[in-house]
Formats: sequence, structure tokens, C-alpha cells
Amino acid sequence: METMRATPIPKTTLLLSTRGLLISETINMVTPLQMRFDLAGETGEEAVGIVGVIETPDDVDVFSFTTRGGSVTLAVEPEGVAIGGSKFVTNMNVRVQLYNEAGDLLVEDDPDNSYAASITTELEAGNYTFHVEGANSGSPDVSGFSDYGSIGQYGLTGDVEGLGGLIVEINQPQLEEVSIAAGNGLVVAASVIGGADSVMWRATGAPSGGVVTFDDANSKSARASFSAPGLYTLRFRASLDPIFTDKELKVSVETASQAKVYANRGPVVSIEPAELYFSREGLITGRVSDDGVPSTGQPAYEWKVISGTLEVSNIRAQRPNIVFNDNQPSLISLESSDGLIRTFAQAKVQSFYRATYDC
Repeated sequence: METMRATPIPKTTLLLSTRGLLISETINMVTPLQMRFDLAGETGEEAVGIVGVIETPDDVDVFSFTTRGGSVTLAVEPEGVAIGGSKFVTNMNVRVQLYNEAGDLLVEDDPDNSYAASITTELEAGNYTFHVEGANSGSPDVSGFSDYGSIGQYGLTGDVEGLGGLIVEINQPQLEEVSIAAGNGLVVAASVIGGADSVMWRATGAPSGGVVTFDDANSKSARASFSAPGLYTLRFRASLDPIFTDKELKVSVETASQAKVYANRGPVVSIEPAELYFSREGLITGRVSDDGVPSTGQPAYEWKVISGTLEVSNIRAQRPNIVFNDNQPSLISLESSDGLIRTFAQAKVQSFYRATYDC
């Protein structure tokens, strides 16, 4: 098997198998006694094969990895010599521990009847660290040894399902299937773990003649507008060449006479501007209603100026005063959320006031 070498300082050479595993170019000393390495799986390959070294009783090798979630099995076997085909002699007994990103210990192993140790568990998508250290074996007064002498070379093998993949979650809305009212838009937002090169929102399904427009399709956060009622499928893709991860969202856009397709319909938002503004200031009215899911409270109002020089006196008011700083059109939006779905309506407003504006 071909191997690559990485030489962290002050530790001795770490031998790295190319069997589905890469090590990051940057190898950092976390503490004087703890070395940290990054595992990053290649596309479609999830096997781990490493040779490492514990040089002092206080050494801890920490292997960080990202997974899309699934089964993980990691086993550490100390280097030793088999004698007579039945006896295994080694200077090292290992203890292994698996931690989540919050630093919580998930599982550990240091069996009494073996110098080796292993863990097998199911993981959710996220970042994890796998710790390897030397441990005592029995009593040094009898036939064992203390952790002081538990040092040496070891092999780390196993499989991590989803190793190295980008972790993508759609955080807004907080549901995988949502209903919204026709004429309303939907605020969408996603998160990515794994350092994506690029991200993109797009519609992969739409009713006949239906079009989805994103204000910024290449951003994690966007505002999606729908041209017609019907069922839509939105996809968020994060790419780190050559790998990518997709997450989908189902959206049902419904007229006032239609029953909602999904359990929660986002707030129904409308804007009622004056037909014409002939002064520098005026009132604009917003209306929000909700289906009472997930709660019966009144959703909040939030006004935003999308483009133009318009100013809103109170962005939380139902009927705020607006101020025009020129006679050019401005695009104003009213957003509202029921806690799970954030929807919006938009309107263009313009003043035909002829006086000189103070800009």
C-alpha cells in the first residue's frame, strides 16, 4: 500500500495511508502534549488507515473529522510482537475517546482484556474529535505496566460514513415542507460546515409556467419570489470541488380559496400603499394574518427598504410613516414570521412631490 509522510514537530513521523484518507497540510500543536490532525475523506471513500506514535505518557493524538452523519467504527491496535502464535507482547495499552464539537464525551474504550481499543457508534452530522492515548494495563507489580511505560506506535483503522462531506442544513424555514400564500415570498437561509467554495439556490421543480426568482441565488440567505400558485421544490447546493451536498425544500404556493397543502402556512402578508403620494411624507399600511400554527400569537411586523432612498419611521409598526428623499421609485418590503416560516410582501412606492429634496 502506498503511504504518504507528514512530519509534525516535535513528534516523530506520522505515517498516513492513502486508503480514502487525507491529512491537512496544517498540523498544529494544541498544547505541548497534544497533537491535532484533520481527517478529510475523498469522495466516495470513507476508510481510515493511519500509523501514529505516542511518545510520552502525556501524549494525546487528537483526530478531527467532519461527517454528514451515519455509522462510525474506529479501532486502534498497538504495535507489538506475537510470540508462539498465541501471546502478544507490546509496550503499549491504548485508550480511545470520541467527543462532539461541544466537548462532550460520547463514547470511550479501554478494555481490560485487550491492549487494543475500538468504538462503534452512530453519529449525527457534525464535527468530532477522536482521541488516542496510552493507558496502564493491570498492575506493574504483577504482569502489567503503568501508563508511564505505555508508549509506542499504533495503527488506526476504521470507517466513517460521510467522512469529509459538506454538512448542509436549511435553517430558514425551519421545516422541510411549507405552505405560503400566493403573492407572498419566502425568506430562505442555509448553513454549511466544511468550507464550501460556492453555494447556490435554485428551483428544481415548479408548476407549469411557474418561475422562482431569488434576490441573491449565490448566497446562503436569499428571498425567493414565486410567479404562480403550485408546488415548488427548492434546492440549496454547497460545493467544494469535486464534492457537493444538496438540501431540498418543498413549497406550496396557495391562493386564498385553496386549503393548505402542508401543516403550517406562513404568515399571509400584504401591503396597502397610497395610490399616489403627493407630499414628501405619507402613511403605508401592512396587514399580517396567520393560521395559528405553531402558536396563536400575532406575528410581528418588520418593514425593510429593499432599494431606493425611502425611510421608514418605525419598522415594527403596522402603519408607519414613510419619508421620500427623492422622487424616484423605492421598493419596500414587509416581513413576518410565525417562528418557523418567514414570509414577505413587496410594493413599489413613489412620491410626485415637486419641491426640492434635502438629500
